[in-house]
Amino acid sequence: MICVFSRLLISHSVCSRIRGQHSRSIRAAAAESHGSSDGKLERHFDYQVADNFNAERLIARLTGLFSLLALVLASVGLYGITAYSVARRTGEIGVRMALGANRTNVVVMVLRTALMLVGVGLALGIPIALLGGRLMRSQLYGVHAYDPLTLFMAVAALSASAAAAGFIPARRAASMEPMKALRIE
Repeated sequence: MICVFSRLLISHSVCSRIRGQHSRSIRAAAAESHGSSDGKLERHFDYQVADNFNAERLIARLTGLFSLLALVLASVGLYGITAYSVARRTGEIGVRMALGANRTNVVVMVLRTALMLVGVGLALGIPIALLGGRLMRSQLYGVHAYDPLTLFMAVAALSASAAAAGFIPARRAASMEPMKALRIE
């Protein structure tokens, strides 16, 4: 089988199966027209298919990298908002603990605020993601516009990272002494 590849402006190839005495002259003519001095124009079909999917593979990897970056930025942002909220409510947390609230109640109170923000974000984001999937339906191959497993995994990953980002300031708020918190105010 002889495959001739050209990569000028558009990548394309011509493959033909030739037997007999004319195969050498056709190889030489193809090598001469494409500038191949060694005459090696044959490649396996697997390599040709792999070359055709390199751009798609790169886009998929970049998309995964940017989605991970978005998750990290969302977690850092939620951590910052929760830490700022805890710092602003230090006096309130000190009063609650002085009046008998245990550490678990303080952690739950701070986490409830953080997870409420995540709930609002998911309530806005899920319909937008479903709408975006419907609009891009023609460009999706092998995946439905509404993929429940992917959507569930995205929600679970965002919720887990938000819980971790909210737990750090919540634990810090629960570990402060009530008298020190009241003196700060």
